[in-house]
Amino acid sequence: MDPKKNNAKTSVRLPTRTSQSCCQCNTSLGYRLSDEDDYSTIKKCLPPCRSAYFSDEKSISIMNTWLTILSVFCALSCTFVLLTFFLDMTRFKYPQRPIIFLSLCYFFVSCGYLIRLIIGHENVACRLDNKVN
Repeated sequence: MDPKKNNAKTSVRLPTRTSQSCCQCNTSLGYRLSDEDDYSTIKKCLPPCRSAYFSDEKSISIMNTWLTILSVFCALSCTFVLLTFFLDMTRFKYPQRPIIFLSLCYFFVSCGYLIRLIIGHENVACRLDNKVN
């Protein structure tokens, strides 16, 4: 198709949404509709702060205990690998070098979980003001 021959401009008409959308939030899993402001035409569906599957205190405490044990173990093992690397960098050539980078990534992931455990789940994962950006 030659663009010089086709001078006719085509306009694409996009469907517009109103506040009465076709879809609703699944409230059985804890999702809720955000009432951000009156001027927004599209309502946003917010996920629940806590999991719908682990709702009792015993399950939450077991999850936090396992999360603490595994993230501390991961942080310690990754720290050992990274310290070994920084003590003698010339010993690790190409086949071993990506393992060092993976260990660094897992170290940051375990630090994120430890920060979540120290600060608290609600302060890290929940938006209490019900605002969506």
